[in-house]
Amino acid sequence: MKAKPSLLFAGVTLVLIVGCGRSENDRPKTEAPPAPPVPAAVSPVAGYEAIQVTDGGTISGSITVSGSIPKLPPRPLNKDPNVCGTGARESQELIVNRSGGLKNAVVIVEGMKRGKAIPAAAENTQIDQARCEYAPHVQVMRVNTEISVLNSDPILHNIHFYQNDESLFNIAQPVKGQVNKHKLEKVGFVYAECDVHGWMRGHVAVVDNPYYAVTDESGQYRNDYVRLDEMQGSVHAYPESDQNFPMTYAEVKSFWVSEICVW
Repeated sequence: MKAKPSLLFAGVTLVLIVGCGRSENDRPKTEAPPAPPVPAAVSPVAGYEAIQVTDGGTISGSITVSGSIPKLPPRPLNKDPNVCGTGARESQELIVNRSGGLKNAVVIVEGMKRGKAIPAAAENTQIDQARCEYAPHVQVMRVNTEISVLNSDPILHNIHFYQNDESLFNIAQPVKGQVNKHKLEKVGFVYAECDVHGWMRGHVAVVDNPYYAVTDESGQYRNDYVRLDEMQGSVHAYPESDQNFPMTYAEVKSFWVSEICVW
């Protein structure tokens, strides 16, 4: 059962560095050749127009955690030891490297109405249940597309998707190799939990434009082909909270066009 929200990041400072991703010394001394344009495409999302982008900029940076970093409790493995193993696994929901870089935060440029096409990867998503974990743990998909749910384990899994307080669907998958598909029709964050193995949790960001990124192991992110004249909203970063709730809607920083570099 989905627990009530419990905000983890109170007292933790999230720092968003928006920039070109290069220092002054690293920038080219001569003008670099322009990046190849992104071809135009018919947009499948109402309210978003896919166009050919020839003069886009780059949003890049890092998300770091400073201050006291809480240690989340391990996840005890208490069912199906022949497949899942025994003991406990570390929490996946607050992965911070030695420099404070935060992994698996979703960075979204919200309010974009026109720009590059939404990548095919966001329209063909899959969440796999393998060795009693969800893979990937965090991913992004386009609104009004289907996500494939695969059971790669020879045991019963029962995936349950929530959005806010709404139960979206609940599927029992007793057979290894079983695949079910479900369309997600609302922008926002979706939380996945296995009703059989309570330590299994995953997150899906459902978006209506292609200007998103998931931070890597060092907290870095990058988004290319951003048209400055189409900037309508701000950059938001959504880190995970604790094991009880999918994402904390934490607005890290808004930015002005002057903070984005175009080469």
